[in-house]
Amino acid sequence: MAIDITQLQSMLHKAEQDTVLLADLQKQFKKARAAFDEMEKLFTDSYTSKSRRTQDTGEVDADAPYGRKKDGTPKQRPGRIKAA
Repeated sequence: MAIDITQLQSMLHKAEQDTVLLADLQKQFKKARAAFDEMEKLFTDSYTSKSRRTQDTGEVDADAPYGRKKDGTPKQRPGRIKAA
């Protein structure tokens, strides 16, 4: 099996290009992995399960027992009032 010198050179050149491409892909993968790790950290930091959420202290405003609207006025009692 005789290989021509030009064929050998082209094979070596292709192997070098493949090595450079592989190194570039590894760099890009490391960057993507770092970005995903950072996003995962942000998501886990901002997420709190329902059982871990802090409960309301139970303090009730005497003038607004059902809370206040955005404009500061008291909310009405929830539900429909039945007529007698």
